[in-house]
Amino acid sequence: MRSPKIFVTALSVIASIAYAGSAQAIGLRLNLGMADNPNTNGIETGEQGGFSDYYDQTKYPSFSQNAVTVDFNDQISGNTFVYSKNGDLLTDPNSEHWFAKYTLQNGAKIISGELNQSGKWIDREGRWAPTGPTGEKNQSNYLQVFKRQKVVIDLKEDLNYFGINWGAISPKNKFSFYNGDTLIQTFDSTDDLLTKVITEGENKNAVKASHQTNEYNTFVHFYAENADQTFNRIEMWQDGGGGFENDNHSFHIGNGAFDPDKGVTKVPEPSLVFGMLAVGGVFFLKYKKQKSLPLG
Repeated sequence: MRSPKIFVTALSVIASIAYAGSAQAIGLRLNLGMADNPNTNGIETGEQGGFSDYYDQTKYPSFSQNAVTVDFNDQISGNTFVYSKNGDLLTDPNSEHWFAKYTLQNGAKIISGELNQSGKWIDREGRWAPTGPTGEKNQSNYLQVFKRQKVVIDLKEDLNYFGINWGAISPKNKFSFYNGDTLIQTFDSTDDLLTKVITEGENKNAVKASHQTNEYNTFVHFYAENADQTFNRIEMWQDGGGGFENDNHSFHIGNGAFDPDKGVTKVPEPSLVFGMLAVGGVFFLKYKKQKSLPLG
């Protein structure tokens, strides 16, 4: 007599086959983002950089229900700090209520783009803060990463989307996405983004900032195209000269693929679900028939 495990195993095989033919790359899109900070009630003018436009309720009414944004505008000290699921900085880095844990390595740090009364940057590096959607000077806090430095973000839950305001884009800015210790994919600005994705003209998805010698600024959206591409750790580092300036991180919680057109976790296609059930039913009936045969 065959074991009932055959039925379960069969369904596992079917699921594996269903995903085997799908693309294994995390998807990405670039656009200008929006100026409004979802963590505040006011309407900004770009002076805090750009934010994910998935927070636009008129276009994506459900995104914010499972989203968290970290804007770095709190008083942050130390190289390790944590945020809650509400996007609030927690005073205790060991708090059990953490959602996102940041670790700054080898000198990566928080910089302010604040201007003085004369319109000059208080910190001279502040000019490289990721700009607002139309190239506005970002006068808020942001992350700065130079050569051999790294930012590691550990997440308490699986994500299917990560958005980031990315400024003064330099070659060899790198992003790596992990689930646990398993590397899903690494993006290199030189190979994957700068030379392939940035567009100009009416459909431009990046802005050149005059105060940054016309370097590109954009908002980049990374998303899981399939359920097996969700991630819970992100690493960002600079591999070479130049800097890696970034701000306003948005996370979307989800165990399935992300729909970039609707800003929500995708519902499995009915044809796939019914196909799995149908084939699984054949295995089950075959098992049941064998079980009913007389022994002898």
